[in-house]
Amino acid sequence: MAQRNIPERLLTAGLDRFHGHGYHGTAVQDITTTAGVPKGSFYNHYASKEALAVSAIHQYIADSPVQVLFDPGAGTAVARLRAHFDELRRRFEDSGMTRGCLLGNLSNEVADHSETIRTTLETAFTAWVTLITQVLDAARNDGEIAADLDTADTASFLLNAWEGALLRARASKSGDPIDAFYALAFTVILKPSS
Repeated sequence: MAQRNIPERLLTAGLDRFHGHGYHGTAVQDITTTAGVPKGSFYNHYASKEALAVSAIHQYIADSPVQVLFDPGAGTAVARLRAHFDELRRRFEDSGMTRGCLLGNLSNEVADHSETIRTTLETAFTAWVTLITQVLDAARNDGEIAADLDTADTASFLLNAWEGALLRARASKSGDPIDAFYALAFTVILKPSS
């Protein structure tokens, strides 16, 4: 019975280690120790550390606060988008500003060295941009933002700016870069339509 838990335990431990220590700072032994399983059992469930990283990316996405983007109880479309970033910010601050976005972290660290991880990350970012675009389309359709705003380009820009703000916040150990993101995103780019 406990044997069935091993893949889940390895995934949870791998996600935690990759997010907290980076891909290169995490050895298979670290993952199995954190999971409380023998090192030899790792390869019964994952072909490689790279394969576990791909699964960790998928789990990270599944655990992300995207549901608020489409929750009508969370307010207008722009309010839902802000609530999405608010939750991401809360998680980042709760980590002591040490765990940025796993997607951004792995992009910086591994994307040039693993085509498998790079394509998984690109797919994840593309899906995230698509979700933000859908929310911006709803905001535009409701007259909440400018009718001529290119929602796809804006969604991509917002995601890029968010990832950059997290990097700067980690380097400075300050929320100022995130505050700047909010100020520009929600009072200039997504200002209410006239």
